[in-house]
Amino acid sequence: MVVPSGGFGQRKMKRLTPIRDYSRTSSGPSRTATFPGDFAGLSRGKTLPLFLLACFFYLTFVACPASFASVDNLVRENSIASNLAAPSAIALDTGGGIYVSESGKNRALIFTSSGVYLSQLQGLDKPLGIAVDNTGRIYICNAGRKNVEVYGSGLNLLFKLGAGNGEFDLPVGVALGSSGKIYVVDAKACAVKVYLSDGTFSFSFGGSGSDDGKFNFPTSITIDSATEEVIVSDLQLTWTGVQGARIQIFDKNGAFRRKFGVFGQGEGLLWKPVGTAVDTNGRIYVSDAYQHIVEVFDSNGNYQKTIYDTNRPLRTPLGIAVNSSAGKLYVASLNSSTVEVYGSGETSGSGTLTFSGSGGGGGGCSVARHASGAAVSPLEFFFPFLVLVLYFLAGRRAGKKARSFGHLRNR
Repeated sequence: MVVPSGGFGQRKMKRLTPIRDYSRTSSGPSRTATFPGDFAGLSRGKTLPLFLLACFFYLTFVACPASFASVDNLVRENSIASNLAAPSAIALDTGGGIYVSESGKNRALIFTSSGVYLSQLQGLDKPLGIAVDNTGRIYICNAGRKNVEVYGSGLNLLFKLGAGNGEFDLPVGVALGSSGKIYVVDAKACAVKVYLSDGTFSFSFGGSGSDDGKFNFPTSITIDSATEEVIVSDLQLTWTGVQGARIQIFDKNGAFRRKFGVFGQGEGLLWKPVGTAVDTNGRIYVSDAYQHIVEVFDSNGNYQKTIYDTNRPLRTPLGIAVNSSAGKLYVASLNSSTVEVYGSGETSGSGTLTFSGSGGGGGGCSVARHASGAAVSPLEFFFPFLVLVLYFLAGRRAGKKARSFGHLRNR
């Protein structure tokens, strides 16, 4: 898990420049067009349909972007807020105990499964990713010391992975395989590095790039214990050269299997994926720090639902974790200084979170927008902009014809 723009564990995120509103109107009784441009009249047969089409695209994609559907029977429970300042990542132990790293405070806090504060591990150095194994060992990515430290259940330092300090360029996430292997996402190295249970380096995979199996600033990692598949979120570069979004899935040996994710805002789209988790049904949960939501996909990447609450919205959600036996989802909400807890109210036979329905939702702008302001996919902006340009050009042509006709008539 990582804050992709700005400092790690900071309480602010870089915002994109809002799209300008081009629909400025002119004043006075003139019958000329109300959009920018120096033309004298409208050709009703050509420009009016273009104008209406432009309005349709603008209202559909810019003024009212795709809304989010809330998960039908998933409800928000009491938040965890005791002693928290700016939670970054979350891990759970086998008993449901909750471990929260705070990069800005150089510490990790420990809570009971019900959210009661127990203790904290101090003296860390910009901790980001965190994981706990079935023996109670705690694995912490320190961005400052560029290491991964392993602590015992008594919070005593046991060892560091590999060569210790400086082993990584920027360790941001850690996950544990069923065979005891330790998988660490190194964001700056654009790689996943794998270690044995004693901290010895084993192998790595990835490398810089946007092709399948490559990474551009990977941000989080989780492992499906049933299939041993490794799931990595990544800010793949788009065709415009800006950071995009995708989820890649590998086998336990680092061989690429599949990917999913479409860059943009709205249902099933990803803008800044920074946290991943998986339940025992294979559903993949992705926190989007820019859209302030958690989206749910099936194991093949098909969109299922979006998790959010209009009464208490997430504020830059980062790390996430699923307690399958209790049917709960935990989300580190950085800028509200809380861990938000969502429960299904009922569990399926396997004990995982239960959903009713798939996809869809309320539609329209009636569903709450996000407090930070909305952003849209570049493609969604391109089409109405293109139509507006065509409209301007057609209007200019009509104006020139009208002036030429008037000149001839006055001769």
